[in-house]
Amino acid sequence: MKGGSPMEKWWFFRDTKDAKIDEQRKIAEQLVPDRRHWLGGEPQAIPGFRFSRDLTELIYSDTEERLHKPSADRPIKKGDIVYVSHLYVLASEIPAIQGVIRTCHSSGVDLRITSINYQDNNEHSDFALLNSVLNQISAHRKRRNTPKPNSEKRKPGRPSRNVHYWTLTQDGRNVIQDYVNGLISFNNARAKLTNKTPDRRSVGEKMFQRIVREYRSEKD
Repeated sequence: MKGGSPMEKWWFFRDTKDAKIDEQRKIAEQLVPDRRHWLGGEPQAIPGFRFSRDLTELIYSDTEERLHKPSADRPIKKGDIVYVSHLYVLASEIPAIQGVIRTCHSSGVDLRITSINYQDNNEHSDFALLNSVLNQISAHRKRRNTPKPNSEKRKPGRPSRNVHYWTLTQDGRNVIQDYVNGLISFNNARAKLTNKTPDRRSVGEKMFQRIVREYRSEKD
């Protein structure tokens, strides 16, 4: 627990095809009856905290602590429990979902997904199992969508780097968030991303702009 403060319970809302807001609200009323602890980017979220459809933006980060920003803007801290009703409330795509559960895990936040009885705490953690399952699903989809060798044309040049907002390290995602929030310049942000990509290489201007667009699309 950060600063000795007690553990708190939060509910995160995000409207999806798989989990409508009315369904989420019914479960939230049972598990987190204190509506002052309802978060997210939907009207059900209570004003006073950051209005965001990205759960990771609501976790009090090391970056904000260094900048002496108030924790009320990002109320979720180490040791807290955060409930969501469905896996796809976290994000729309598997890589982005994995990014959220990794951030919660590394931040010491006990994420709980009610539809699959997922939890991640010191007594019981489903993190490794869920991450492995999502990896297998992603690999299966990739194989299914890959053309057969005899119909595939080889493209010259370097292979794809697989650099996206959700594949950055937590420090890398913090850099993007700081840039979008106007805390650092374009060139400074690009420089800070070096060694924070999967291949630990620098990021060009076009790639940086694409990563920023990915981050903003997750927020919208």
